[in-house]
Amino acid sequence: MDNSKLTSYMIVLGICLLGVFGYVATYNMLSLNNSSNSFFSKVSDNVDGKIDNIKFVNNELVINTVGEVSSVCVKSTKSRPGIDSICWKNVKDNKVVTSIYEYKSYYIWIKDANNNISDYYVYKLKK
Repeated sequence: MDNSKLTSYMIVLGICLLGVFGYVATYNMLSLNNSSNSFFSKVSDNVDGKIDNIKFVNNELVINTVGEVSSVCVKSTKSRPGIDSICWKNVKDNKVVTSIYEYKSYYIWIKDANNNISDYYVYKLKK
């Protein structure tokens, strides 16, 4: 191969690799599979627990947790709650039940006994 063909080949290969990487990254960041009810804390969260599953029953979210989750906050906006925000509901027997309105999406944070707050999880209502 001469230099111009090799350069063209490398450029096309690089663009293809960037496309594949972009597709995989987008797929992993978006919640494309709405049938999943597993929501895990991100590694950077430093929160000692996770949301195991979420169910929507009679205009209430039933949130089951595992680990050392002390409180759960459910909001319809992305604004991060403070440690003493009124949205925090105490977890009892690894479960929280909270009444909700019928918005499309909910943002959910968990807090552990050390007041570490996770990044938000997005829960999309299925209608």
